[in-house]
Amino acid sequence: MAVELGSVSIRRAEDKPVLWSIVVGMLGGVANSLLVEEGFVLPHLVRLQNHNVWKPGFLSNIVVGGVAALATYALGALNSNR
Repeated sequence: MAVELGSVSIRRAEDKPVLWSIVVGMLGGVANSLLVEEGFVLPHLVRLQNHNVWKPGFLSNIVVGGVAALATYALGALNSNR
């Protein structure tokens, strides 16, 4: 089974490096959330001017870390094909 992402094809045998890259990026997001000034903030709702606002806390760092790792992996894969 192959998945096409633009000009990059990911096959099942090649999934492990991509997944490891994402996991390491997510762990980097956890480390980042531990190092920021506010500390490890859990997701919560805040009431602002009669509206509830959801603050994702450490989850946003995990998502951003995973996406950044995936982008870095994809750019490295594109450059290695040249």
